[in-house]
Amino acid sequence: MEEVKLRKIQKDDKEKIMRILLDVGNFTEEEMKVAISLVDEYYKGDEDYNFIIATFGDQVIGYACYGPTSMTSGTWDIYWIAVLRGFQRKKIGSILIMEVENEIQKRGGRLILVETSSKKSYELTRRFYEKMNYRMISKIDKFYSEEDDLLIYGKYLSGNAVV
Repeated sequence: MEEVKLRKIQKDDKEKIMRILLDVGNFTEEEMKVAISLVDEYYKGDEDYNFIIATFGDQVIGYACYGPTSMTSGTWDIYWIAVLRGFQRKKIGSILIMEVENEIQKRGGRLILVETSSKKSYELTRRFYEKMNYRMISKIDKFYSEEDDLLIYGKYLSGNAVV
């Protein structure tokens, strides 16, 4: 039986990440362009974007992108976590976020922030973060559009423990 493995991003992962974003079906064209632009920045050597790739056999099934928040000490952002629909609800997202937290903690991170949407289509995303012990710490009404608020979730890391 094969198991899920995690690895660093490789040169040929860009199209695989795009396939994941398309498969999820929750992202706009503009959002997908931004996600792929972060991959391009990484390939150019930008160390502010870090990627963890989840694989099952030879298939890329999910990924996470995260990086340090500019002009802060120990604050990090999770930019993207996405998993192919056929692998959702199988703990892949949890595995990815726990690895992101471990990596951030190794680098002296103390706070992780995640921005998401208030749209109904993001309800499962919000529940996922809450299940992973992130709490909503801020809301900006009508941020993305008249009908879509920005929700910011956060989680503090303390020493060797996540709090």
